[in-house]
Amino acid sequence: INATPSAGGGGGGGQRRSPAHDRLEQNRSREEQLRQELARIAQENEELARQAERERREQEQRQAAQQDEQLRARQAEIARQRELLQRMEEDFRREQQHGGGDGHRY
Repeated sequence: INATPSAGGGGGGGQRRSPAHDRLEQNRSREEQLRQELARIAQENEELARQAERERREQEQRQAAQQDEQLRARQAEIARQRELLQRMEEDFRREQQHGGGDGHRY
């Protein structure tokens, strides 16, 4: 009964495909799906790698800017202290010149 040309419905001589052939087609289809999924994941990984690199550079820039700001603040403090020390030295010299000291020279 199954050997009639119209029984298979496949049009390929009327014979039904073997289970191995069906399985092969399923596997090929699944393989293509997986290939596409893998390509999508690879593309996503590339984008994530670019984003991570961008974030790393931004973080480095923020840290460098913060360090620059701290350095400028330290330099400003050093300049203020130098200025204060210079004024104190000038005041001390003036006192020494005008006899304000106790006569001892250091």
